[in-house]
Amino acid sequence: MTNSLKDAYMEMSIPRWTSFAYSSASFQHILGYRPAEQDLDDFDAVEKYAQKRARVSPEIPLGWKAWQHVGPEDYWSKPRMWVSFHFGVYQFVPLRLLILGCSICLILSTAVLQSYQQYYSKFVKELPIKGRLYLLAAEDSKLFFRLKQLVEKGFHILVFADGFKGAKQTVDAALDQVKLHQAQLGVRTGYLRLAKILRTPVMLMLDHTADPRAEGSLLIHAIGGSSEQDLLVSLFYHFEVYLKKNPELWEIWLYLHRYSRPTSSFANWPPARRILPISTEHGGRMLDKYTYREHHLSAKQYEELLQNIFVINI
Repeated sequence: MTNSLKDAYMEMSIPRWTSFAYSSASFQHILGYRPAEQDLDDFDAVEKYAQKRARVSPEIPLGWKAWQHVGPEDYWSKPRMWVSFHFGVYQFVPLRLLILGCSICLILSTAVLQSYQQYYSKFVKELPIKGRLYLLAAEDSKLFFRLKQLVEKGFHILVFADGFKGAKQTVDAALDQVKLHQAQLGVRTGYLRLAKILRTPVMLMLDHTADPRAEGSLLIHAIGGSSEQDLLVSLFYHFEVYLKKNPELWEIWLYLHRYSRPTSSFANWPPARRILPISTEHGGRMLDKYTYREHHLSAKQYEELLQNIFVINI
């Protein structure tokens, strides 16, 4: 990776630097104050892992047969609400459950539903699948009724807790707040409400494979709690443990600012690490990482900002 923030600014394309700037804001909110070089290294690692993950297929990991022997048999005997994150080789999570004999209803955003249908249709034919796979749109206004019918037929439900689409799509739809390391993050929790109504136990299944081409590493954990908030806190507590160990495995760093901007204590934001420049054709912008707000600058103002930023951060 580059040796300094200034080197990175000079070498990266404008779109990639912009992506880094916003990811850096999320890093600092959630992981806390760190040297700028650490943010650069983690951003580079997130990008590289995402590229490797996207290219890997189930035929590559030699240990996929081990997926047939994960967890107590009781986990698969009755419908459950399986919760995962866009972490590790997350696209294999539904396949793992199918190989274990579970019939799965996977809830996805409409934007990616068709691409996932095409992706899974290939591997369902090639792998020793025992269960059935059914895909539903998170935005479906009749989602609950469809899920109820499927659960009655023995289907398990699989959702991604860091997805930001749901049946309620009004502009004032409030996100529930949950602690994630040093930040508060707004997340959707409708799936936990569904689990309570449908009386399906909540389970965390998290892939944390460091090398997408190797045998998968999997966490399975029963999530207990008497309320939706208890379940939410427990889910993100267990996720946090793995996020701190391997932040590069969470692909959502690259998109988090578009859907839910984390917040953290103002005291953890020294002025020297709060601002980053983003160039444009006619001057530039100043990104306030604490608020995620951009401020447009003239060419002269932008040049002065560059001089101050890179002197401060070197």
